[in-house]
Amino acid sequence: MLLPGEHLLTCAHVVNDAVGKRQLSPEDPGPVTVRARVQSPHGRHECAARLDLWIPPGQPAGDRPLEWGGDLAVLTLLERLPEDVQPVRWHPMEKGQSVRAWHGGGTAASYADARVTECDDSVGYFDGSPTGLAIDHGYSGGPLWSDELGAAVGLVVASLTPPPDPDTGGPMPFSPQQVIRRGWGIPWQRIRAELTGSGAPYVIGGTSPALSPDPTLRPLVAAVARVLPTSEGRAEAMRMVANRCGCRLPEGHAHLTVDAFARFLTSHERALPAFAEALHVLQPGKAAEVLAVSRELEPGTLLSPGEHGALMAALHTLAPAVTALLPTAVRAALPLSQVPNSLLQGAGWGDGPVVRMERVEALVSHLEGLQGDSRAVPKATSLVPGLLRVVEYLAAVCDCVPQRERLREWNAQVAARLGIHDSALGERRDDAREWAAARQRSVPQPRLLVRLDRHHASGDADRYRVQMWLDEGMGPRSVSDTADQLRTPSQIVSEIFRVLGPMHSTAPEAARPIVELLLPRDALELAVDQWESADSDEIVPCVLGAEYSVVIRCPELTERYGDRFKTDWQRRWRRLEDSEPLCVRGPVAGKRETYGLLMDERDAACVVVDAVSHLRRDIVELCLAMRVPVVVWDRRKPDSAHELLKIVEGWAGRAPERVRGYRTKTLSYPQRYTGQPVLAWESPESPVPLLDLADPLESS
Repeated sequence: MLLPGEHLLTCAHVVNDAVGKRQLSPEDPGPVTVRARVQSPHGRHECAARLDLWIPPGQPAGDRPLEWGGDLAVLTLLERLPEDVQPVRWHPMEKGQSVRAWHGGGTAASYADARVTECDDSVGYFDGSPTGLAIDHGYSGGPLWSDELGAAVGLVVASLTPPPDPDTGGPMPFSPQQVIRRGWGIPWQRIRAELTGSGAPYVIGGTSPALSPDPTLRPLVAAVARVLPTSEGRAEAMRMVANRCGCRLPEGHAHLTVDAFARFLTSHERALPAFAEALHVLQPGKAAEVLAVSRELEPGTLLSPGEHGALMAALHTLAPAVTALLPTAVRAALPLSQVPNSLLQGAGWGDGPVVRMERVEALVSHLEGLQGDSRAVPKATSLVPGLLRVVEYLAAVCDCVPQRERLREWNAQVAARLGIHDSALGERRDDAREWAAARQRSVPQPRLLVRLDRHHASGDADRYRVQMWLDEGMGPRSVSDTADQLRTPSQIVSEIFRVLGPMHSTAPEAARPIVELLLPRDALELAVDQWESADSDEIVPCVLGAEYSVVIRCPELTERYGDRFKTDWQRRWRRLEDSEPLCVRGPVAGKRETYGLLMDERDAACVVVDAVSHLRRDIVELCLAMRVPVVVWDRRKPDSAHELLKIVEGWAGRAPERVRGYRTKTLSYPQRYTGQPVLAWESPESPVPLLDLADPLESS
């Protein structure tokens, strides 16, 4: 056996035999030189070797008269071997291991197979199979090789023969009761201990038990050894992988070790997913372990070459209008995932007559690396990856039935290969159907428009004139008869709850009304959402922004420039689901800088303003005057961009409800949630009543 540092390991009695001495002679032959033949996968190498370490055969133990101790020898090669001839790896011998030995002559056909039936730290016994060659004379000093581990587990020492005839000393007549095809050897545990104890640890350096030379491959090596323990199984899997990846089989692939097989899998693009796909055919029940390891080694490669090609072919056949919805499907399916804006926007996503497939392929490649986000289900072995969820969402908006079913069938096949439970994929499909149905629903959300005019007379600074309109889908209708009456914030909240109460109690959950505050320019920072009823008879508090989604509108600003920004406004609103939020931060950004950003980003439908109060006011007013549909800021604190972005990430259409959710948390966790987010929401689909904006009402 070749060890590091140009050393050979064999049995001491083999050296005795080579120099013409009695095999079990304990006398050290000295630094004798013998001819050695090193057998490697690349051929035979004849060279001289000098005896360097001698551990003589020991005396038989009392309870083991047929076995002995010691019997190890290390020789130093006097000629260098080719660089591609590498030392063997070792693994401790264990009961149950399948092992193979070869005759010392090195011929390939001389192999003999056996199984370790018993072993300890001194001796290992192995029984040969009833057919094939038996481990016999001439096999001593050679390896006991585990094909499953791709490592040696010990050295062959001797075979057990029937006891001699007590009278003649010759062989006894054959009897089935005699020991047949049983041998014994020295386990790696004892080899390591004896070499170290003899002052020769240098010859075992770098022979870590059953570990791949590349530490990153060790989990894969272990997994492959467990699922494909035989070279025949690995050869079949390798042929399937090479066929899927379109690569050549390595030389000697039929007898590659587990370690070499693992290196092959990591040296070809998509070979690991192809291996998992092949394993799903060969041994479906054992694919999960390899899948888990492959995700750690190559987290960005989910699909086999065939799966990737089938998906791209399916996407290529979609109508351009459907393919252009892919970024929309990504945002809806993966609202919490960080998908780069450069992959979801820009040229090639439906701005022209066709969608550029290179944009699609780049996005698909990124989605392959996203983790699953489904909830746990019984017997699930894997979560639904982000790519599969996006495909479900895209299929849900595909009107062509054959194309839709083709996408879903692709998803089902990949999910089965990944070991995803049917109920997990079904959950994602239900989500996609619900989202697609919501996109098609034409019933608008009920809304209550509340116009507030601040009263400036001395002593009445906290009183307002109020006008209210209710819109249930047929246009705004007035529901206030006392517009000239001054009211306190608590009275205004009570009136709002009075108007919305009957409608809210009979409306379905999806039709929960939204409150749109029509505020003058100087009242944009007014904390109306925090107003609450002060009725002492109320048991349950009535906080406006906690029970209803509250957004603001400022007709004074949005109508200031007439139709100048109307086209941009409508365009931005159409891209509400597709565009990423545009974050404007101070103190660097001001009016001119923000104006330039909005002129450059004409698809930006949402702006997050994160600046100190005096800068924030100017930037917010400019965004509203340029008719940006969604503007969000925090009236209390700067440096809140990360919290504000969470409100509008993914599909900005959820922002009103997310703001309401945040406001509820400021009540239950005031120390943790300290912000006061404000959401300006200007929809072209939600008309504002005709207002007299020339002069605000003044007290008589």
